Amino acid sequence: GSLSPRAPLTFVTSVLPAPANNVEMSLRTFCLVASLVSAAAFTPTPPMKSLRRSTTCRSTPVADGADVAELDELMGEPEALLADMEDLSEEALMGDASTFGPPKPYTNAAALKAAEAKWARDEKDVGSSEVQIARAHARIKYLTEHLQRNPKDYASRRGLVAIVNKRRRLLNYLFRQDPQKALSMVKDLGIRFKPPGAVLTRAEKYAVYNSKARK
Repeated sequence: GSLSPRAPLTFVTSVLPAPANNVEMSLRTFCLVASLVSAAAFTPTPPMKSLRRSTTCRSTPVADGADVAELDELMGEPEALLADMEDLSEEALMGDASTFGPPKPYTNAAALKAAEAKWARDEKDVGSSEVQIARAHARIKYLTEHLQRNPKDYASRRGLVAIVNKRRRLLNYLFRQDPQKALSMVKDLGIRFKPPGAVLTRAEKYAVYNSKARK
């Protein structure tokens, strides 16, 4: 157990063996032993130093013959690999590269510019009804292809519905202003469009019910 700071002498006297021949221990020897025990009991324990990770470098194990043979079997001989690379002709590489096209956002931007240039009334026209309809139609085609590849993109689906509604409103406006232009544009772009009917007056709308009431 730990030494009690109040009575170190009692512990010392109980631990020390009995003196031989019943001779009393001299006072000087007793005081020396007591001072040594007291110093050892009240000496603070130094803090434990943190263990440092060893910085010794570990040597890489050398692969034996079996490991080298297994690697050669998996990867093949270097000469065979070089021969396979030489067999790849330039025509084969160009054929593989032909399957890759430009990124979709780039093609969308090019389609928007082409539609704007085709349906613009003049060089400075960027906001007429024809240009807005053509741009909306190009964006609808792009978003339709995107949703076919990503059917769970509900944010793009919501934007697609908004653009379709906007295109219908613009077509209705263009049909009221210039019916021939609207019909030709619908035919060229391949849009399903039903011209809006004339708004009936109140008398025309309820004329059928009035005639039935008179009968």
